[in-house]
Amino acid sequence: MYSGWKEEMTFVCLRAKATDAAGNAVEQTVIRAYRIAPRN
Repeated sequence: MYSGWKEEMTFVCLRAKATDAAGNAVEQTVIRAYRIAPRN
């Protein structure tokens, strides 16, 4: 766990992978794509 982690700091990471019939592939990851508000 990240040493500076605080419960109110909640972020979503997104990952996508795609491959076509010719075998070409792509992969992309977005770290901290958006923040989720803390629950009350």
